[in-house]
Amino acid sequence: MKRIIVSSIIALIVLILAATGYYYSQKYAVIHSNPIDAIPTDAAWFIELKNSSDGINQLSKTDFFRSLSKDSSFAVIKKNFLWLDSISKTEDLATEIWSKQKLFISAHPTKATDFDLLYTCNLPRGKSANDINSIIEDLTDKDYMKAEREYEDVRIHELTKNNESVFTYAISKGVFIFSRTSFLVEDAIRQLKSGISFNKTKTFTKTGTKFGADESILLFVNHYGLHDMLTGYISSDRNGFLESINNICRWSRLSFKLEKNSVLFNGLSSSQDTTDLFSSIRNQTTVNSHSAAIAPARTAFLFNFSVSNIEQCLNKLRTNGRFFIPQESAAKLIDSLDQKYKFNLRKLMTSWNKKEIALAITEPGSMNLENNTYAFIRTENTAEAIDALQEIQTATGKLKGIEKYRSHTISNFNLNAIVPLFYGNMFIDIQQSYFTTVKDFVVFANSPSILKSLIDDFEDKKVLDKESDYLSHLTRSILNSQINIYFNLQRGTNILRSLSNEDISLKLINDGIFKKTVQSLAISISTKNDLATSVGRFDFSGKISKEIHLLWSSQLDTTPATPPYVIVNGENKFIAIQDNDLNLNLFNDAGRLLWKKHLGEKVLSKIYYMDQYNNGECQMIFNTTNKLYLIDTKGDSISNFPIRLPAPATTGCLVKDFDGFKNLKYM
Repeated sequence: MKRIIVSSIIALIVLILAATGYYYSQKYAVIHSNPIDAIPTDAAWFIELKNSSDGINQLSKTDFFRSLSKDSSFAVIKKNFLWLDSISKTEDLATEIWSKQKLFISAHPTKATDFDLLYTCNLPRGKSANDINSIIEDLTDKDYMKAEREYEDVRIHELTKNNESVFTYAISKGVFIFSRTSFLVEDAIRQLKSGISFNKTKTFTKTGTKFGADESILLFVNHYGLHDMLTGYISSDRNGFLESINNICRWSRLSFKLEKNSVLFNGLSSSQDTTDLFSSIRNQTTVNSHSAAIAPARTAFLFNFSVSNIEQCLNKLRTNGRFFIPQESAAKLIDSLDQKYKFNLRKLMTSWNKKEIALAITEPGSMNLENNTYAFIRTENTAEAIDALQEIQTATGKLKGIEKYRSHTISNFNLNAIVPLFYGNMFIDIQQSYFTTVKDFVVFANSPSILKSLIDDFEDKKVLDKESDYLSHLTRSILNSQINIYFNLQRGTNILRSLSNEDISLKLINDGIFKKTVQSLAISISTKNDLATSVGRFDFSGKISKEIHLLWSSQLDTTPATPPYVIVNGENKFIAIQDNDLNLNLFNDAGRLLWKKHLGEKVLSKIYYMDQYNNGECQMIFNTTNKLYLIDTKGDSISNFPIRLPAPATTGCLVKDFDGFKNLKYM
């Protein structure tokens, strides 16, 4: 009897469990896919938040986020975050999604120079599209038009206002997908249904896709997608920079630690090509970098390799046409020079390099970087290096004589673009071959005056490794790895302008975050097995104080006969000056001599500029004793100028705007 009762109780329990299981299996029958699988593969980057609410709260409380949010580029992101946060406080379901579900935020190009964000997360178990629709219905007012449509068997809901999409959302396979841009939701639905997810590729998963114990915010950078997004932002003159983005690595995974005035990050990067930048330092050991000890304190950008065998690293990069000119073309050029001058140019340029090369760009006064760019090549024997370079000089000739300046010898050889030929396209702005030695480095630049400026800073101890902003990164164990990047955005605004197209350039200068509180960025990369590890820091502590410094200098054939005059032609600026040989010299804003014109008489007046034909092109007007000149910035005389004066002049002409409408008159 007892056995029957016990058996009946057990059977009843089994029936109850079976019924309960059936109930919940029906209630939670929705298949939940991973939200990452819905991110389209054109994403330039995406953020994964372990807890959406906590992550955004941490971010929004920092000083730098408040500052960034004032900028139009970042205001869109802040607006989205605030909107989501407001929803979460009005509905239990929204609170559950916002506070308990991982959220993915991905960036996708929408136009040539615009992008938008896509959001994906899982619905809580047991919740459906109807629950989401109820929330949206309650939160939207009569000003919004609501529409529904089918796409790939998924219902898409779209809210519009004034015929513009405000919010589009859909639910597919348990993934809640939403964006301000409707076609991004369509792309996500298609990706989730039939696309190959990032999560299924080896290069992505190698970086690690799970949160660490102390991680709450992860950033994944898709270097292929980033390249495609930046295509519309980068100037066509800097295509080499754009293409190199594809060849840094494949994926980077970064975790963040938020501080009041800075962001620390570290992560891993994977490559699928042995010629990628990060792959080039594999199996190399780190050596101490010395380049900041000779770089001027006003350096805006410093990029260096500090490895045990720099030539081995460069040889890997030489097989990649993004970092060097194609090998076949380079080999033909080097062979032709070897045959012409009877030397081994590769040996003379590279046999003495040891352990470190660096690109330094000091704060430029314009978008032309040629007068601010240096190549630092470290050697263990500067005498050996100079002997090799002088052998090139003996064979090819020199432009000017050897010059001594503050115990440093400045010399040159008569070959152009040799530094980028042997050390990479990052030195593409160094076309001349002037060089000197500073400590254990050979330094190349485009003119003697640039080298003198660096020597002055070095001898006066105004160097980067004593500069407070650089030290703020160094003391956090950044900038001491195999690859190190330091970029002071306050000093480097014109570097950004030189890289970006005109529209983006105007935003950066006139209304950009770079004029507010973003100060600098430091990144260090080293290798670990098949992965590159990185650490870095954004500094948002405020603007640095800028010192007055020499932008450029140049040497005339003789002493000057007039003061220098600034000539403005649209966005271009020039310097005009006459020397005592009675030549009129015109320099561009980087200090390059564009032309000289022999006048035969001394200029008596100021050198004015005016738009004679109201076509946006400027001309220079001035007079000598016997002639009135009107010359364009190419050095050509306009119309029937110069005009011979009826009598010798004893004073200069005058150019005046009488009516205030820039209708200039000369007399």
